Amino acid sequence: MTRILNTQNAQITTATVQVQTLTISGKQVTLSVFRQLRERTLMFANASLTGVPWGYVNYHPDKCGSDDEHLHVVYQSGDDLYRSRVDRPSWAGKYFWSDWADQAIQGRYCENGHQRPKWLDRVDIWNEEEGGRYDASAFTIGGVQCQAKPVYMYHHSPADCMSKTQAKKAWDGLEAEVAEEAEDRKALRKRWAELSALPHLFIAV
Repeated sequence: MTRILNTQNAQITTATVQVQTLTISGKQVTLSVFRQLRERTLMFANASLTGVPWGYVNYHPDKCGSDDEHLHVVYQSGDDLYRSRVDRPSWAGKYFWSDWADQAIQGRYCENGHQRPKWLDRVDIWNEEEGGRYDASAFTIGGVQCQAKPVYMYHHSPADCMSKTQAKKAWDGLEAEVAEEAEDRKALRKRWAELSALPHLFIAV
């Protein structure tokens, strides 16, 4: 049955929108004043903060609006105010490196009769520092993409194989470091969610 809309059952609801402005000494902060705030790191790689965040502004002082998702957070440290660009954590196309990786993969390679395990892929990875690509082996543990040296660089002689005890130690070491990395990433994602939920601060033109 079609419901009839009339003055008896219809009403207009007015929503109240709360606008929070960034002020200093009672005056709303302008773009020029905001730019004068010193840029300083707020969030470290372990998700710890260097100060108390107040909120973020929808203004990109360095013409970075088209960059990957990020926030410009205003925060307090001591008696001073700072601004900090915080990028949304992302590990797409990135491979975690562990000092245990090469030994651990060598052990599994030996156990597999010196054949590449099906779960081990060959990839070429971009090196930002050197501006070039390099060959590597890629695998995933606990949702974390990892890397090790390419298969052709491992030894292929049974006489050179490490003991099962050594192989297990290397694999356990790798898993422990990957687990720690996974926890760090979880903490960063949680911190990003917290910063994203901060008040949107309005500043004057």
